[in-house]
Amino acid sequence: MAYAFFGHYNVGLVCLSLGIAILASYTTLNLSDRILATTGWQQWPWLLGGAVALGSGIWTTHFVAMLALEIPIPITYDPFTTAVSLICVILAAGVALWLVSRPGLSWLSLSAGGVVMGAAIAWMHYGGIAAMEMSAQIHYRWSLVVFSVVIAVGASTVAMGLTLWLRRHPDSGSFGLSNLAVLALSFAVVGLHYTGMAGTVFEPEMALKANAAGDLNAPWLGLGVAFGAGLSLAITLAILNLGSWIQ
Repeated sequence: MAYAFFGHYNVGLVCLSLGIAILASYTTLNLSDRILATTGWQQWPWLLGGAVALGSGIWTTHFVAMLALEIPIPITYDPFTTAVSLICVILAAGVALWLVSRPGLSWLSLSAGGVVMGAAIAWMHYGGIAAMEMSAQIHYRWSLVVFSVVIAVGASTVAMGLTLWLRRHPDSGSFGLSNLAVLALSFAVVGLHYTGMAGTVFEPEMALKANAAGDLNAPWLGLGVAFGAGLSLAITLAILNLGSWIQ
C-alpha cells in the first residue's frame, strides 16, 4: 500500500541556500540604487544585471534547497521545464526591479512591485517542483501553499518599502534598515520555499526499497547552479564596487 512522506533536510545545504538568497538580495538592492542613479539607455545594462542577479538567485536557492531535501526515491529534472522556470523568473524580476527603480516611486507602485516579486518567487518554486521527475505523485496542502505565497508577497513588499523609506529619509539609520531590507527579501525567497515544501506531500507510485539511492543528477545540478550563480553575483558586486570607486 502506498504511503505519503515529506522527507527531511541536510542542515548544511539549507544554510547554503539561505546564504545564496542573502547574496542575491544584497546584490539586487545595490543594483536597484544604481538603476535609479542612471537615466535613459544607461539604465538597461543595470536593469538586466539586476533581473539576472535576482532571478538566478531565486532559481539557485530553490535548487540548492531541493538538493537539501532527502527523500528515498531518485529525482531528475526536466531540462525544458527547468529552463522555462529560470527565464520566467528573470523576466518577472526585471519587471519588479523596473517598477521599484522609477524616480517617482509611489506606495502604489511599490505594492505592485511586491506582488510581482512575490509572484516571481512563487513561479520559480512551483515551476521547479513541476520539473521534478520521479516515481511519486505530488499532492499539496493548499493552506500552506497559499501561506507561502503570502509570505513571498509580504516580505518582498516590506523589502521594497524599506528601500523606498531609505530613499526618502537617507539620514535615518540607513545601514540598519538596508540590512533589514536584504534580510526581508531573502526571507521572501527562503520563506516561500520551505513553507511551500512543508505543504508538499510525496506519494510513491511503487513500494520503496529500504536502501533506495538518490539519483546523482539532482545533486550535481544543485551544486553546479550554486557555483555559477555565486560567481556571477560576486562579479556583479565587484563591478558595482569598481564603478563606485571610479566615481
